[in-house]
Amino acid sequence: MRRPILNNSAAGQGVYEPFCGSGTTIIACETEGRVCLGLELNPAYVDTAVTRWQNFTGKSAVLEGDGRSFETVAQERCRRAA
Repeated sequence: MRRPILNNSAAGQGVYEPFCGSGTTIIACETEGRVCLGLELNPAYVDTAVTRWQNFTGKSAVLEGDGRSFETVAQERCRRAA
């Protein structure tokens, strides 16, 4: 995904990704200084993409609505499913 991002956007611009999957476009945007505007409906793919982003950046993802960490949200979701 790096090449199309470089060819079709400039640093600082947003890149729309309607199907994030495992987060390849998110990582490519992070690498090339773009903002990824991504959507994913499947919780398993969301977990994978967020985990990849955290491992790549060394940052912690937080839920914008209330500031809970990704780990907290994932644990709560697992408890509800059990």
